[in-house]
Amino acid sequence: MLTCVYHPIDTYQVVEEEEAARMLASGVWFDSPKKASDYRLKVEDDIKNEPEEVTPKVKLKGRR
Repeated sequence: MLTCVYHPIDTYQVVEEEEAARMLASGVWFDSPKKASDYRLKVEDDIKNEPEEVTPKVKLKGRR
């Protein structure tokens, strides 16, 4: 039987149930467009809220 799977950034795909089960198990495909959209928003939010990476200043010996 055919079923739809949804991706947060790609279009949905219509696949056989066995293939859908494998895609859903990967963690980046979802069984509803709402779940895919919510996941995308969560990832985007996480990226926006990441602390900025601070590069430490390195002092060389003998230099001021």
